[in-house]
Amino acid sequence: MSALVHDSPDRAVTAIEPLTGSDNFATWKRLMTSYLKARQVWDVVSGDLQRPDCLFKYAKPITADIHPLVEPHLNGAVRQRTIVLEVEVQAFERHREWSRREAEAYHTIFRYLSPHISIHVAGLETSRDLWNELEERYRRMELATFCELFAQLRETTGERCASARDFVDRVRLLVDRLNAIAPGSIGDKAHIAILLTQIGPEYILVVDAIQNDKDPVNPTTIGNRLSNAEQTVRGRSLPRHRRECQDRPSIQCRETPRNVSTARSAAMWSRSAGRNSAKNTRLGTLP
Repeated sequence: MSALVHDSPDRAVTAIEPLTGSDNFATWKRLMTSYLKARQVWDVVSGDLQRPDCLFKYAKPITADIHPLVEPHLNGAVRQRTIVLEVEVQAFERHREWSRREAEAYHTIFRYLSPHISIHVAGLETSRDLWNELEERYRRMELATFCELFAQLRETTGERCASARDFVDRVRLLVDRLNAIAPGSIGDKAHIAILLTQIGPEYILVVDAIQNDKDPVNPTTIGNRLSNAEQTVRGRSLPRHRRECQDRPSIQCRETPRNVSTARSAAMWSRSAGRNSAKNTRLGTLP
């Protein structure tokens, strides 16, 4: 289930996945905040709009700066009661509007919680209490999650991945998750440095070329260059006779079963020809 968020001038739609834990709390919080603001109920959650008192009584004495709500020819007592009634009606309307916003905010937040999380916060009565509880609960877990993801990023190398593309994609995924928890924690330069220093020593020529390139670069461009250079790098690291087999498939290499069979056949033919020659020689010397 996802919510549709219209949080930009062009009414762009963003999907909100249910909150499942600390792994997606940062992303969920950012999208949910944007959605609540678009629905004009965020001020209730943040506490900027306090709950009004619908039993508010107007006690200010009548003075010249109070605009009369009834005809001037009426006496002061009637005017006072009319003012009090009008203010009470306005207070009731404000309270009803606040209650509507509160109900919508609470329902929206609670709706996009996973079942095992909603059980633990079901007893909270207001959207502000619900929001604060979620923030307090997962703020403590964010540091542990960040450290775990950062350790995985440090251990990700080209040697441990199936291909250069797999390495580039995994690094990008971990960087995105870290930046979701702490925005800007891994910038583009740090991202590029990780790609160039952890891809592997066999890419040293490619890395040198990238570092000496004067054109502006970004992580996506660097990742594509490393991925595209994989075939060349792997071909350079193979033994010479294997590269010849890959470059010229028509050449028969000695290590293949077909070549071994051909060599054996040639040797057997040579020995057979030798025996026949010797036999003919003996037959030719007979009287």
